[in-house]
Amino acid sequence: MSRYPFLALATFVAVLSCRQERQAATATQDTMVSTRSSAPAAAGESLSCPRDLPRFGNYPVDSVFRGKPAAVDFTSDPDSRRYRTVLTGAAARGPNFAGHYTVGTWGCGSSCQSNVVLDAATGRIVASFNSSMGAAYRLDSRLLLVNPPDSAGCYDPGCAYCRPAAYRWTGTALDSIW
Repeated sequence: MSRYPFLALATFVAVLSCRQERQAATATQDTMVSTRSSAPAAAGESLSCPRDLPRFGNYPVDSVFRGKPAAVDFTSDPDSRRYRTVLTGAAARGPNFAGHYTVGTWGCGSSCQSNVVLDAATGRIVASFNSSMGAAYRLDSRLLLVNPPDSAGCYDPGCAYCRPAAYRWTGTALDSIW
C-alpha cells in the first residue's frame, strides 16, 4: 500500500478531469487546452462573466492548409530545441489554429503553460505566449483566447494571472484585441 494514498487519488481525479475536458473539446470541434475548473463558485466568491469577449466566428480564415505539415524549424527559435519532443509531436498532428498554424503547449510550472505558434507549411515558430488557465483556438478562426473563461463564461477577477485575454492573428503576429 502506498505511503501517500491521497496522491494516487489526486492523480486519478486529475487524469479523469483532463479526459473529460479533452472529450468536450473534441465534441465541439474547438481546440481548447484549459486547466480551469467548471465547478460552480463557492459561496461568497465573486466571479466576472464578461459578455463582450470576441467570438471565433468574427475572425474567419481565408483558407485551411491541407498538405503534409513541415517538420519544426528549430533555427527559428533556438531555445525551443529544449522542447523538441512536444513541438515535434504538435507539428506532426497538423494545423489547429488560424488555417495553417499549430499551437504547441507544455507545462512550465503548477499554474503555467508555455505555448508557441508553428507555421504548418514551413515549420517555423512564428509566435509564443504564456498562459495560466490554458488557451482556446480553432482551425477556422484567427482568434486566440488566453486564459479563457470557464464553461459558464466566468472567471475570478481576484486572480491576476487568470484573466482572459483575446488576440487576433494578423498573419505575422498576435494582436491584442481584448
